[in-house]
Amino acid sequence: MASTDRPTVVTLGLLSRARFRSLFCVPWQFTRPRARSTRLPTTRSLIWTLAGTWTLSTSGLHATSIQSLAADSSVPRTLFAGRENGLARTSDGGGHWIAAAGLPGRGVTSVVPVPGASSSLYAAVEASGVYRSVDGAQSWQPATTSQQSILQLAIDSSASPVLFGGGGGFVLRSVNGGIDWSPACTPSSTCTAPSGFVWVDPKRKNVVFASLSHLLRSEDGGDTWVEPAPTFFGKLLAIDPVNTDVLYASDVEYLYRSTDDGGHWSQLAARNDIQTMLIDPTRTSTLYVANRMDGIVKSADSGMTWTTVTSGLPPFEVKVLALDGEGSVYAGTDGGGIFKSWSGGE
Repeated sequence: MASTDRPTVVTLGLLSRARFRSLFCVPWQFTRPRARSTRLPTTRSLIWTLAGTWTLSTSGLHATSIQSLAADSSVPRTLFAGRENGLARTSDGGGHWIAAAGLPGRGVTSVVPVPGASSSLYAAVEASGVYRSVDGAQSWQPATTSQQSILQLAIDSSASPVLFGGGGGFVLRSVNGGIDWSPACTPSSTCTAPSGFVWVDPKRKNVVFASLSHLLRSEDGGDTWVEPAPTFFGKLLAIDPVNTDVLYASDVEYLYRSTDDGGHWSQLAARNDIQTMLIDPTRTSTLYVANRMDGIVKSADSGMTWTTVTSGLPPFEVKVLALDGEGSVYAGTDGGGIFKSWSGGE
């Protein structure tokens, strides 16, 4: 809805206006909010949003544990949610979710749309390998016959595309759409255990990062790897989508920022046990971090200062974050489903 639209009003007629206010201390009218405004409660999310800016978004989801979450950059209100028993898709900004067909009833740990390829995406399924969809997640087919234990996927779209998969202390690479996989980084003198997660630079061709025991960088698509900062043991969280020299990482206690492609790191804040991080691509100084201690915190100055933005969120651990093309933020939780904020959590 455009910001100039008038809100749709649904009136509760069972109680007088004064009586309702005295009982619940919330507005008499439930309204559909203008874009990027504070969200008032809807009937299906009333229990959690009487005083908050986050709204429950699980209609049709049929699962509460969310393992992965991705937005389609080419379609503003389309998102994909990996659940503990499959995957669901929404095309109306989380208003309704539809289960995808063709995936095993297992956890979908990673889902990635192919940049620039409308309706094409890949998903990693626990103990089942990698699956591909060419119709916007309405149906899925195995991309490989092997049941490789890939937990995370990343795509280098500058080539054909090239897929990278991580998990279990290794990084794999596929150059034929996930049909065949070969080691790109396995335990050795350079690549040493145990996480094996991988990120692809969104702007620079063939630049790949892997978090194993150290942060590793490849500039040839995974053929060779170097340690940009041998004494740094943090886990990479995000790459600035505009200035890709800027990286964010964490260890068990702190959040860090690098402005030179991982060569040097500055400590930003104590944020214990960070689960995920999100950078707003339209304002890359705006960051969202989810951790077990604070829930969700937000920074508008590249991590120098932080504000807690959890009003309306229930006490479930936030595992994944996503941002759609209209600027709405989505939080996938472990046990509580998906929540949405039109106002950046504030």
